[in-house]
Amino acid sequence: MTRLRKLMLDELQRRNYAQSTVRSYVRAIDEFATYFHRPPDQLGPDHIRQYQAHLFRDRKLAPGTVEQCGAALRFFFVKTLGRPYLPDHIPLPKRQRPLPTYSHIGYNLKMTDMQAAVGLAQLDKLPRFIEARKRNFQRLHDGLKPLSDVLVLPEATPGSEPSWFGFPLAVREGAPFRRDALIEHLDSKRIATRLLFGGNLIRQPAYKDTHYRVAGDLKKTDFVMRNVFWIGLYPGLGSAALDCVVTNFKEFVRSVGL
Repeated sequence: MTRLRKLMLDELQRRNYAQSTVRSYVRAIDEFATYFHRPPDQLGPDHIRQYQAHLFRDRKLAPGTVEQCGAALRFFFVKTLGRPYLPDHIPLPKRQRPLPTYSHIGYNLKMTDMQAAVGLAQLDKLPRFIEARKRNFQRLHDGLKPLSDVLVLPEATPGSEPSWFGFPLAVREGAPFRRDALIEHLDSKRIATRLLFGGNLIRQPAYKDTHYRVAGDLKKTDFVMRNVFWIGLYPGLGSAALDCVVTNFKEFVRSVGL
């Protein structure tokens, strides 16, 4: 085992990275060094740019795979070698994730008779459901609070006591990763997510030929459309499941070099 490999393994293991992540990162750095026929600590930003272009152009890799390689390079140069990191040195590849599309104005929320019957049968359990959702919200909020420098966490309106249906959060502007990359990581761990309904509605096809009034520049609605997603707070979720969600958030943030 080379000195650099041992150094990188030590840094990964003392941060308690999953074994699958350790193997993936080590393999990525090996391939990077092999491409240039030089030890990786002798390479720099120009080599990274060339290598990422090679991954797209010659190897025809998907953006998600190139992004994972970029996370490994970030970890190696920043955490293992202690070099300063600039986002332009290891950019995040642009990926297209389809947003919800609405072609018609209006939404039918009329309840069927069967749904009404099920709802009536559940009313006696409602206080327990509300308490569980509040508890699940608080556990996620407490667990994710250390990541608030890169994530916007939800806060209740002053004076309110909501029964949270979901846990909405946003990737902050300037974070070294995109919402799509985080969602894909969670999906790979079987943690389901949803995008927030609507976003900037005037960008939807339903409003293409509709007359409406716009108040302001709608920058915040664009931010919601591109950066916000949410996780369910199903009352049946236990502490172990919620702690698993928090652990996977933290593992992803560590993987991008934070």
